[in-house]
Amino acid sequence: MRKNVAGQTIGAQMITAADGSAFTGAVVVRVTIDHGTQSGTSATVHKGQGYHSYTPAQADTNGDHIAFTFTGTGAIPVSIQVYTAMDANVIQWLTDVPNVLVTGRVDARVGAMSGGVINAGAFSTDAIDDNALAASAVSEIASAIPTASENATTLLDLANGVETGLTMRQALRASTASLFGKLSGAATTTVAIRNIGDSLDRITATVDADGNRSAVTLNLT
Repeated sequence: MRKNVAGQTIGAQMITAADGSAFTGAVVVRVTIDHGTQSGTSATVHKGQGYHSYTPAQADTNGDHIAFTFTGTGAIPVSIQVYTAMDANVIQWLTDVPNVLVTGRVDARVGAMSGGVINAGAFSTDAIDDNALAASAVSEIASAIPTASENATTLLDLANGVETGLTMRQALRASTASLFGKLSGAATTTVAIRNIGDSLDRITATVDADGNRSAVTLNLT
């Protein structure tokens, strides 16, 4: 009998105490689990010629050693004892699958695995080949990888990438203008430096007679 599994059956051949004939009257079953207290008076089904069958509830099988005692008025009592066993496939699964019991259930998430469970030794040679992958698997994986252009854009526009409030793209615009842009107002207190396209003042600085800056306005759009 399998442990803690519903839908199983067990039976006993009942004999009439008075004359030894097959007992065909009403028979009930009491269950004793792991040397505990005997309980229940569940009815059986007479299948014929004194054989009475019982379908135990799942709870009736949740033990290592179980005794099913069949009794009937005028019949000789019969006890059928069984030792339960887990399904062989379940035992193999519990042995092979990295798992952790979490409140009565098996947790086979990757996060529940011990360190080093998945390594080169866990795969047989050629375990992953063309036959193991769907035809679209490679293209689907590739489509999820950012392109060089997407990576560059992410880097250039990373918030606070250079310093607080300044991205890499903005810093390059300012430094490029300061190095190569047209300059006007050098003899005044307001100096303007154009962007490379000469479409706007990229840098506007307030300076004194010695060229010291006291204020700077940037247009980094």
